Amino acid sequence: MTTKPERTDAPVPADSPSPSPTRIRRPLRTIGLLGLVALLAAGAIKVVPLVVPPRVIQAPAPPREAVAGQLIEATDLGTVSPDEVARQVTDGGLEAPPQPVAVRTVRLAYATTDTEGRRQVATGLLVFPAAHGDRLDPAVYAHGTSLSKGLVASMSDSTFLRSPGLALAAAGYAAVLPDYLGLGGGTGPHPYLHHASEATAARDMLPAAAAYLRGEGAGLNQQVLISGFSQGGSAALALARQLEADPAGWRPRAVAAISGPYDIAGSQLPAMRAGRVDPRASTIYMAYVLTAWNDRLSIYTEPGELFRAPYAGRVERLMDGNHAELVTVLGLPATPGELLTDAGLAQLDRPTGAFAAGVAENDQVCRNWVPSVPVQLYATAADEQVAPGSTETCADALRGSGAGIEVTALEVPATAQSAHIASSRVGLDRVLGWWSTEFPA
Repeated sequence: MTTKPERTDAPVPADSPSPSPTRIRRPLRTIGLLGLVALLAAGAIKVVPLVVPPRVIQAPAPPREAVAGQLIEATDLGTVSPDEVARQVTDGGLEAPPQPVAVRTVRLAYATTDTEGRRQVATGLLVFPAAHGDRLDPAVYAHGTSLSKGLVASMSDSTFLRSPGLALAAAGYAAVLPDYLGLGGGTGPHPYLHHASEATAARDMLPAAAAYLRGEGAGLNQQVLISGFSQGGSAALALARQLEADPAGWRPRAVAAISGPYDIAGSQLPAMRAGRVDPRASTIYMAYVLTAWNDRLSIYTEPGELFRAPYAGRVERLMDGNHAELVTVLGLPATPGELLTDAGLAQLDRPTGAFAAGVAENDQVCRNWVPSVPVQLYATAADEQVAPGSTETCADALRGSGAGIEVTALEVPATAQSAHIASSRVGLDRVLGWWSTEFPA
């Protein structure tokens, strides 16, 4: 389960920028999309060391009679020793577990539904203590943006991606890390920033995890701790809302959301347009959102309506999840102004039509909801990719509905290449401290 070195001898696609002879030492698979953005902004990447997309093992299709949450396939990925747990957790940027224990890692494939309610298969990673009692407490962790289907915890050996699950399991929880629709071994496109399906994919992994654990002699309690970062921060809140709407089933126990884009219209889009967040990150996010939402909402008829040449001819292909993230990142320009037409840029200023509908749907995650469990939001004012005002707006909306919400301002290291990425690590350390004290396994 250690990180493998990246290939540096593979051919570069013709439409990618030409590489220079300088290389970076750290394997890029350990840092993810947002880390790539930070390195590019710092000028630290001078080559394309990985142009082959990460491996994806396709999950089997769900049986015709399968119901949501049904376990379809389980693949034992091995037991991780206490020393290796400590090493991988710290290599992934988190604090070492106080008392590391051996943990089991299992990839689950399970039945869920897509954005139209049709039967679909999804995958995720289950991590739990190798030595456990007859009951385990579940803890869901929802990951941040991934442009490659294989760059998720159930498929990749990245310590950055797997360390949250290892840390949670080392604390005694059964860690449930969904890949979301269309990522990992799931089929079809990833809807991206579609909170209903992100929540459903996480919810449906819970009974699948419970079915697997029953075979291991352990029950899974139905009170669920929920956390997530960036895209996963919004997904965490959406999951809590979805679980509270079904009082007969799984129930949230506490929610911790880190650096999420909860307010696209009022915070994120204005920050992108004004250049208050990293332009390259904004370019990638807009390409992802527009192409993913177009599948569902028909925002444009032809890419050229919103994307400038030459990107109009390749943006949908670059964003399909079948490329290495660095190929996708370097296949796009450095700023939204280079990517988007005047009509596309106008959507940043004032969303209209189908795009406005998608934004409004996204921005409901914090509104008109009074959580019945503790909710804590975490963010750093130094975030260069997600506008910090998003967290403030979310907290105001929840408080306005009568909820008691705590907001924690995160102090990230001044040496961090990305304050956004650093907030995921500092934030999860704080979450683990909170849960271990208030909701121990």
